Amino acid sequence: MPSDVIEHFETWANASRILTMGSSTFNQWRVKGYVPIRTQHIIERKTDGALKADPRHDLELFTEKK
Repeated sequence: MPSDVIEHFETWANASRILTMGSSTFNQWRVKGYVPIRTQHIIERKTDGALKADPRHDLELFTEKK
């Protein structure tokens, strides 16, 4: 969840700097209601596993984009 990322890094500014993601990224996550699976895997690696990718979102890779 987007809120887990903020909780882990304490602020979006910290998360943005460490994850090298733009400021509009978090808003996109909030609109979707989740962090995209590819990004979850990046976050998992960059946090040394403190935040885990959610396998329920693996289906996102196989669903048609609208």
